Amino acid sequence: KPSIIANPRDSISLATVLRGPLVGVSDETLLRLRLAGTKSLTGGLNRFAFDPNCTDLAEPDRSRVIAFCRSLDRWRHDVSIVPLDILLSRALSECGAHWIPGTIEAANIESFLELARTAGKAMDLPSFLLEVESLSRAAGTESELADEDQGNCVQVMTAHAAKGLEFKVTIVAGMEKGSRRDSRPVTFTEEFGLGVKWRNPA
Repeated sequence: KPSIIANPRDSISLATVLRGPLVGVSDETLLRLRLAGTKSLTGGLNRFAFDPNCTDLAEPDRSRVIAFCRSLDRWRHDVSIVPLDILLSRALSECGAHWIPGTIEAANIESFLELARTAGKAMDLPSFLLEVESLSRAAGTESELADEDQGNCVQVMTAHAAKGLEFKVTIVAGMEKGSRRDSRPVTFTEEFGLGVKWRNPA
């Protein structure tokens, strides 16, 4: 999670990364780090980075945590000088993240990096993370609209949010346009007023 770069005190994200496939340490190692930091995981990691002998970690977790501390320090140093998409891509690569082209996982990562390339250009990392969180919250709200418990009402959502859901009646706007780009079925001009295009049955 990029939030561990932006917020050194985010213990929840830190635990997720350490326990997840990017670092892959055991629950026992997390506990030892937490106890080393007087019941604070971030404090324990900081203490371990300064003195790897402050707690007795077994291999291979010890080497993994040492490598992660070095990487995390470098990412935090580079966050103000390296473009956001390059920093995130580099972090994924250094953590050994691999994804197969053509899979949903690869598409999600590419979409995330593309968002970092475009929206992240004018933002710092904390602002970018807030933007991602708001987009995720909006997508979640759209999905919640499809719940049957919402009652008998019209639900408006994007095609992306509607994937995998079933409705008795679905209305897709703009289907009559197809791929034609010559003129609209309904137009208005000051010279001729309202104009409607229809097929001549004859």
